[in-house]
Amino acid sequence: MTKLEPQEQQEAWLKAVELAGGKVPTGRIVKDVVQRIMERTKVPNTYQIGEVCQILVKDNPELRGKGSCWGIVSQVNDFSCTVKLWDGEYTVGLQYLKSFNYLPVECEQMQLISDRISRVYSDSLEETVKSLLQSLGKLNRPYLIPFNFNNDTNTLVGAWHYHALTRKLSVSLYQSFCELVLLLWKRNC
Repeated sequence: MTKLEPQEQQEAWLKAVELAGGKVPTGRIVKDVVQRIMERTKVPNTYQIGEVCQILVKDNPELRGKGSCWGIVSQVNDFSCTVKLWDGEYTVGLQYLKSFNYLPVECEQMQLISDRISRVYSDSLEETVKSLLQSLGKLNRPYLIPFNFNNDTNTLVGAWHYHALTRKLSVSLYQSFCELVLLLWKRNC
C-alpha cells in the first residue's frame, strides 16, 4: 500500500475490508485492491494477441521461477495480459511484461514451438522433463538451431537412450523426452 498516495491508501483499505466481509483482509485481497487502484492511472495496454513477451518477475512472488521465460499473449485486458508459458497460462500485469518485438513470422514460429511444448507438458511429468521444457521456455530466439532438434535428432535421442539404459532413467521420462524431440523436430511439417 505504500506505493499509493495517503488518500488512496485509505480507499484501498476500506475496499479491502469490504471485500473481506467486514473482517481484517488478507494480504492477497489488499494486494489486488492496490493493484486495481494503481492500474487506474496507467497507460493503456498496447500488447496484441500473438505477441511474444518476456516475463519480468521483479517483486511478484506469483511469477517466481518464470523469470526470463517467454510467453505468447493470448488475451489482452485493460492493464494486464493473459500469457501462455511453457507450463500453462498466467494473467500478468503490464509491468511484468517486456515485448521481444519479433516480426510476425517470428511470432508464428514461437507459436508453433509453444503449441508443441503444450502438447507434451503435464503436471505428472518427471522433474527432468519439466526442466527441459522450462529451458525451452527460456529460449530468447524465435527458432531452434539445428543442433537442438533437427539434424542431430538421432544423436540426441541415441544419447538419451544410452542414459536410459546405463543410468536406469524411467521409461516414462525417456518416452516423454523422445516425444518432445520428435514433436519439435517436425516443426516445419
